Amino acid sequence: MMITRRSWLFGAAAAIASHAAPRGETRRLETFTDWVRAARNERERALQTLAGWIREHDAPIHAWVQISPEQPTGRGALESIPFGVKDIIETKGLATEYGSPIYKGRIGADDAA
Repeated sequence: MMITRRSWLFGAAAAIASHAAPRGETRRLETFTDWVRAARNERERALQTLAGWIREHDAPIHAWVQISPEQPTGRGALESIPFGVKDIIETKGLATEYGSPIYKGRIGADDAA
């Protein structure tokens, strides 16, 4: 059976969301609401766990072109909440490869907005 990128992403998301945190560890942030309601330090720990999981499991699939965690620039409700941008969206300073091997290594010059 061939695993497609789409099926791997759905499976990975389900695995992350369904895995309960062991006793004594921070609870899993499974929904956007969980992330918004979580304390800043809890978000930061969950973000590090998520980034590590992606680095460890993504190699055979290449679902992520670039992982670029940054320090929060403010203290708003969305601080430290991870998000992904498809590499077809022009994003200054980040990989923008349009999902095509001919653009491999291309870095966005401007922001799409």
